[in-house]
Amino acid sequence: MKKIQHGLLSIFIALVMAETIQAQDWANLNQFKKENEKLRVPLKNENRVVFMGNSITIGWLNAHPDFFKGK
Repeated sequence: MKKIQHGLLSIFIALVMAETIQAQDWANLNQFKKENEKLRVPLKNENRVVFMGNSITIGWLNAHPDFFKGK
């Protein structure tokens, strides 16, 4: 009986933790949500660049904020 209770408790804890993790933006995906919503659909044959990684997206914004202005 104790094994069943322990198993049920483990499942309950796992479910609660999974719900908590999903509710949080642990990967900080919403950090640039407002800026992304302002982007228009690319024009035909328009070239765009996607920067990935904090050293470019955050590091440069902190060190040289004018670098990405208007871009």
